[in-house]
Amino acid sequence: MQGEDGGLCYMGSGVEIIEANGGITDSYTYTKYIWENDPMIRATWGAYTGDSKVESFEDFNNWLIENMPEQQARKDQLVEGKCIDQKLHPLDMIQHCNKTSDCTDAWGHFNGGCCGRIELTKGKADDETMALFNEQGDGGYCTTKMQADYVEARKDGVNLMDYSQYNFENDIISRSTWVYDYPMEVQESLKWDQVLADVRAVYPDFD
Repeated sequence: MQGEDGGLCYMGSGVEIIEANGGITDSYTYTKYIWENDPMIRATWGAYTGDSKVESFEDFNNWLIENMPEQQARKDQLVEGKCIDQKLHPLDMIQHCNKTSDCTDAWGHFNGGCCGRIELTKGKADDETMALFNEQGDGGYCTTKMQADYVEARKDGVNLMDYSQYNFENDIISRSTWVYDYPMEVQESLKWDQVLADVRAVYPDFD
């Protein structure tokens, strides 16, 4: 399917585990990693099991062994890969929209979410943050269910710092934006307060 000169689009979690292991890893380690670190993968694969109770990757792989043995993750099966072009920055994946139907995609990233618009209603923001508001044009951005639910539950408005922390701690894609410039070996252990302190050291007016 890749052809001779092409490839397949890979999520950040898949790239991370391959690169962390020098470009090669076994199928079990690769599949377990992206299951545990990518909620979109987990939701997509979990749908295969129907009403079966699946609480961990081991549960899922055992279900595959029983029901789809040719698809099981195996430790004796090696996976080798590399990026054949430059990586996308997480912010490159922001999707503009004018209506919620603009937010459909093959992975179902925005299922349960909406086309949402954000406005700065109090306080000030730096130029980079203001660009996010201004680039909406007459539309908005595709928003995940988690983010839409968070905003809708706060009728009096959302504190941008609290919202950023919520996304950092609960959404792997948002988190990847914040930790993108850190060395890979420390990204997983980073906490919000540490990242925030580093940002403030570079941007004193960040608050």
